[in-house]
Amino acid sequence: FFGGSVIGGFIGYFIKYYLDLRYSRKLEELSKKRKMYEDMIDSLNVFISGRNINNELKNSFLESYARLWLWASDDVIRKVGLHLDHQINRAQGNPVDENDMRDSFANAVIEMRKDLGNQNSLLDSEDYKFVSFR
Repeated sequence: FFGGSVIGGFIGYFIKYYLDLRYSRKLEELSKKRKMYEDMIDSLNVFISGRNINNELKNSFLESYARLWLWASDDVIRKVGLHLDHQINRAQGNPVDENDMRDSFANAVIEMRKDLGNQNSLLDSEDYKFVSFR
């Protein structure tokens, strides 16, 4: 009986250790994603017209985009990609509907929220408010 208790204790300890380690890794991954998504949203400012864009901001965007491909979910990458497609089309002089631009940005942010654990969010792109100062 005593030997079984000791073995059971060791097994319990190792299971707890394994679960704690797994939970710790999940928290670390979530923290990295949160920081990466914050950086990505900040760096998307490079596309806002009227902003003073220097090489540092451009490099920040490129670095954020590269990290996005490493850590983000497929759905986030696709939503950000759609927004970038709109930005590229606009930069090439092709007409892009302003509402499509706003929706693509808001949908990318909403997808990032979902990837960070807000899967049950009921927000949609119309809930995101764009504010400009004059």
